[in-house]
Amino acid sequence: MRMISISSLAVALLVALCPASSTRADDGQALGDKPVQDPSSPKTYAGFYKIVSAERDGDPIPQERIASHVVRITQDMIVVLDAEENELYSCTYTLDLDARPHRIDMKSTGGPSDAVGQTSRGIMTRGTNENDEPFVMLCYNLIGDEYPEEFRTRAQSETNLFVLHPIPDPTEGKDDPSR
Repeated sequence: MRMISISSLAVALLVALCPASSTRADDGQALGDKPVQDPSSPKTYAGFYKIVSAERDGDPIPQERIASHVVRITQDMIVVLDAEENELYSCTYTLDLDARPHRIDMKSTGGPSDAVGQTSRGIMTRGTNENDEPFVMLCYNLIGDEYPEEFRTRAQSETNLFVLHPIPDPTEGKDDPSR
């Protein structure tokens, strides 16, 4: 499967695309309301996320396939975990923060064995929706050396799109019996 690790990320990351008219990215794309701008935090995507929606090749990924998945992004890795904290997919990445939208180059390090080592190029941005809730969007091509031009997938495009909502670290307090 051409970028299985990346497609596993896509499947494990996002489900059904948020309506293009309801969100707006920090890169000025027509995705919605207003950008997230927190001057106290560095320009990074590091954190934990739940998958709000995902699609591949123009088709939504069913919510039941991704509802329990958590995405952890560090300064150089993306890891998708299931409800039992088993790693479903991982990749290293580099990010071009000067590009608009931000460009991301990913290399699979974990997941289906035939996908490990495969690379993918994508775009990434953050914003807020009409309810002032923050989100991150990640769109990437499973094959080829081109970056997607927009946050959209089409039939037979070999492209994945995920919309992520930041969440608190799900591992915090797990060892605390008072919780």
